[in-house]
Amino acid sequence: MLSRAVAAHQGGDLAAAEAGYRAVLQKWPKTADALHLLGLVAQARGDGSRAEQLIRRAVKLSPGTADMQFNLGLVLRERGATDEAEAAFAACIAAAPGHAGAHHALGVLRFGRGDLDGAEACYRQALAASPRDPKLQADLAFLLVEQGLPEEATALCRRALQAAPQDEDAASTLGKALQETGDMAGAIRAFRDLLVRRPDSVKARMGLHPLLLETEGAAAAIACLDEILAAAPGHQSA
Repeated sequence: MLSRAVAAHQGGDLAAAEAGYRAVLQKWPKTADALHLLGLVAQARGDGSRAEQLIRRAVKLSPGTADMQFNLGLVLRERGATDEAEAAFAACIAAAPGHAGAHHALGVLRFGRGDLDGAEACYRQALAASPRDPKLQADLAFLLVEQGLPEEATALCRRALQAAPQDEDAASTLGKALQETGDMAGAIRAFRDLLVRRPDSVKARMGLHPLLLETEGAAAAIACLDEILAAAPGHQSA
């Protein structure tokens, strides 16, 4: 019964999944997996309050289940309860020390609080757990640029782009990192390469604009600005 509901959930049929989880709970009310997964259905439908209630019940029944703690943390973070989210992510890591998602999520919280050193430590632990994940590589690279470490950031971005050539974040961070090292030509090339792969990328044009103003003059910068306006008319910097 539960496996059929999970299959429906994985196939995107939330109504069938919900019905299946409720049928399980009607027969076995303390089934932590069904409560947890029903909470994920609620979250997918935008009902964060209900999702939190259900996943909390699941965690109470099975506090050592890492993914339940992780998903509780995600729901709490989305609802603005950052302290409780941090506790849930820490509980996830206690249950599964190699849980890359929980380390990364903790890093996101700490970055948002301005704790760059704490965020870096979390991102590095996430990357140690999942060393080939291009998103983790790109996020750590962005943080390293913020900390004035563009050389390591450059290497991480190149690794990320080998795995995910269309990754806009990795490509734009590469451009910024190269700019910070003083390699203006390399930075311009990185942003232009991104435009080849993602012609609609506002990030690429926003990165290019100051570089072109500095290296090629006002005419090139104005042309780039016109492209930004055309691609994103409501952009604040435009």
